[in-house]
Amino acid sequence: MKTPATDFKAGELAYFQQVAAHEAIHRDFFKAALTNVAKVTPLQDLTPNFSTITFTSRDSVLGTAKAFEDLGVAAYNGAGKLLKTPDFLVLAGKIVSVEARHAALIRDLITPARLQPTTRSTLRASIRP
Repeated sequence: MKTPATDFKAGELAYFQQVAAHEAIHRDFFKAALTNVAKVTPLQDLTPNFSTITFTSRDSVLGTAKAFEDLGVAAYNGAGKLLKTPDFLVLAGKIVSVEARHAALIRDLITPARLQPTTRSTLRASIRP
């Protein structure tokens, strides 16, 4: 792992380590599915160019993470129509939900939510015509 951002807030490095573990699981699942079920060879030597990312900067890491998570969500959503078996569609749906949660948390780290706690009565009142 590259040197983590020196300005990460408490818990953020642990979060990114957890996300890295999720992504490795997703990668290994799809590699096995492509190789063993679809009988195709996954792309070889596909290496992203990270030269423009400053890994010691929280803003740079968060901006890049946001782009990658958004790309993952879009890719899974777009590929869903190509899946031929219900089992794979269910698994892809589970993975895209994890990716969407990653994307949402990254956004919250970039711009923390400023939502006030809402009771059922105030929620109902706010949605009445």
